[in-house]
This record gives sequence, structure tokens and C-alpha cells, in this order.
Amino acid sequence: MNWLSPLAWVKASAVSLMRDPTSVVGAVLAYVVALTALGMLPVVGLVAASLCMPYGIMLIFTASQSAATRQPMRWGVVRDWLADPFVRKNFALIGLFYCVVIFLTNLEYAVFAQDSVAQWATTEDDRLVFSSVLEHMPWTAVALALVTFFAGQMALFFAPMLIAIKRLNFTKALFFSFFACLKRAPLFLILGAIWLLTCVGMGLAIAWISEALSLESASGYLLVPVGIAVLCVLYGTIYPIWQDFFGALRQDRP
Repeated sequence: MNWLSPLAWVKASAVSLMRDPTSVVGAVLAYVVALTALGMLPVVGLVAASLCMPYGIMLIFTASQSAATRQPMRWGVVRDWLADPFVRKNFALIGLFYCVVIFLTNLEYAVFAQDSVAQWATTEDDRLVFSSVLEHMPWTAVALALVTFFAGQMALFFAPMLIAIKRLNFTKALFFSFFACLKRAPLFLILGAIWLLTCVGMGLAIAWISEALSLESASGYLLVPVGIAVLCVLYGTIYPIWQDFFGALRQDRP
């Protein structure tokens, strides 16, 4: 296990973004906008967004791969996945599994946190009293929800690629994805720490620059492009991580 791998993933993703910003930014924004819009639909929002998830992840993967290998981006590849019965069926199952994970995460928190939340105090203008929140923090609910969420994300992380590239079915894709992530879980913790420090550092830097230049009212104009860049590099790490974990298994099938 190479403990410097997370830094290499971030570097490779940043290089891909600089090499082909149009494709990478376009793929990430298409994914985020599509999931947000579908998630806002009444009744079927969660299911619709979940079914879109594997296609969006694969689109980002393809954009990062194209930039890394200096190949032109093929936006029509989404049509190819939809036309492939094997991919279409297993992507639908992946989407439904993602939907179940999100639903169970929310359900666990709602059920196990209700007693603690009921004891949170509010002021006369309906603002929460922070000390009462800390005193009655629903730690059990938070822990259960996080375990369910991250276990589900581990099973889903590589699943779209394992289906579309390695041609594994739904259950095998979830199995290999989960145990691949579990085997190298410390590397993902390091990657998470890198992103946390990056986001905090960027936020503090933007706040300092805005205050120093008296641009407090325009700080959003700085925050949005920086946030998009950070988001693109974050999502773009999926290709170098894939290469590190599964790229050498065997030659990818067309």
C-alpha cells in the first residue's frame, strides 16, 4: 500500500482538468445539475436521480480518462450505454441500490434521532440553542447513518466501471467494489483529509482576500469558480483511483 497514492490521485486529476477543462467541467456539471434537477421532482425524485447516478459517474470517468490519455471526449458514449442491454439493466439495479442506501440512511437517522431532537431547545424566534443541541446530540443515529451510507458508497464506488468496462453483473460489481475499498480504506481516509483541508484552506483564503480587498459583497464570485474547480478535481480522481485499483487486472473489453 502506497501511502502517497492519494496525493498522486489528486495530482493526476488536476492535470486532467487543466488538459481538457471543457470536457471535465462539462461532465461534472452535467452530473450535478441532472441529479439536482431530478431530485427535485415530486414523489419520484429520489428514484429518478438514483437511476441517473451510474451514467453520470461513467460520464465523469470517461471525461477524466479522455483527458488523461489525450483522446477526444465522446459525449455519445451515454447513448452506447443506454443501447447496451447488459449495461442498461445493471445500471438500473445499481441506481436502485443507491436509492435504497439513501433511503435507509435517512430512515435510520429519523428513527433513532427523534428522541434527542425532541429535546433541542429553541429561542423565541425559533432559533436552535446550540448548547442544547450539543447536550442532546443523537450520536447513535449519526453513527448508524454514517455506517450505512459509507458501506453503501464503498459498494457503489467502482460498480459502474466494473459493469461498463469489466462486464461484471450487479452483484459481482458491488462485491468487488466494496472489498476493494475496504482493503485500502486508509487511503480513502487520507484522501478525505486532503479534501477537508483543501476546502477549509480555500474558504479561509477567499475570506481573507475578500476582506483584504474589501470585496465581501463579491466573495461569491470568487467562491463559485474555486468551488467548481475543487469539485471537478474531486470527481476526477475516480479515473486514477480506478487505474490504481483495477487498471491492471486484464485488458479492458471494448
